[in-house]
Amino acid sequence: MKDNNMNIQSSKHVLLTGAGFTKNFGTPLASEMWAEIFNHKKIQAQPKIKE
Repeated sequence: MKDNNMNIQSSKHVLLTGAGFTKNFGTPLASEMWAEIFNHKKIQAQPKIKE
């Protein structure tokens, strides 16, 4: 039997986007991520965002 496991090193945070598979886990679709990121309180606290 072929081993399909992948050993991938990544940072602490990973953004998964794609064909809607993340919606099954209660997260936004890729098309909805812009609003999620832009409306985040840390992003909104940046002065250049507000200009």
